[in-house]
Amino acid sequence: MNSNYLNKKHILKKMGGGTVSRRDFLELTPAGSFSLLGFSFFRVQQDYTSCIIRGDSKSNKVALTFDDGWEASPIERILDVLDEYKIRSSFFVVGRVLDLYKDLWSRALDEGHSIYNHTYNHNSLAEEENFKGIIEWEQAYRSVFSRGDPDPKLIRFPGGAGANSNDVWDYLANYNYIAGVFWSLSGNDTFKGATPESIRGASASMQGGDIVLNHFLERTADALPYIIEDGVTKGLEFVPLLELPGTPIFRPPSSISPLKDEKLRYG
Repeated sequence: MNSNYLNKKHILKKMGGGTVSRRDFLELTPAGSFSLLGFSFFRVQQDYTSCIIRGDSKSNKVALTFDDGWEASPIERILDVLDEYKIRSSFFVVGRVLDLYKDLWSRALDEGHSIYNHTYNHNSLAEEENFKGIIEWEQAYRSVFSRGDPDPKLIRFPGGAGANSNDVWDYLANYNYIAGVFWSLSGNDTFKGATPESIRGASASMQGGDIVLNHFLERTADALPYIIEDGVTKGLEFVPLLELPGTPIFRPPSSISPLKDEKLRYG
């Protein structure tokens, strides 16, 4: 067993209640290895922003999340499926398509979904010159929807890139971001050759606490009803990120304003 592995084991033992020093956090995160550690989140000491990977595995709650939004048709189809199953979800949308598909995103908000930052142009946050895309996204969101920033302020790094950058976490903390949201399970729907069947298969291991990553794609829209049915068969309940227990952003449903639309109480 190599010394690097032993050192990481020592760091994890020190973490205790989900808190790790920034130095140790960065040592744990190269090449996205944080996603393999089995922890719900890291809160970096002396830092404002957490890294969320999953919720409480002892719960039966699962958060479906969808990224990007480059084309209108799969956005509409996914919204239709979520509406049919009375599920609210969380979307990480590229800023430059917010205005392009304003009516669809407005519908999403009206139906109880949440929209969060995925940068304005989907450029890698491993490069400091791209950090401006975070604020450009905020400006687009406020302009398109004539409202303030999402509450809380969450972001998903395009491609997960930049998670091991000290600078990007500083930048997010300075702009009051509560968390960077990653994922514990991916449908791999952007992989070359992905099909509705492969996306469903990749989601077959879905369990309580998972944050599931997919994208607004036609093949994902085809697979989504089956993914949902598979989850329901397992006794899972689909919830938005804020209602996923075991994360620092968790808000019990009773603490959220009552919904006007009866159908949105479910999922």
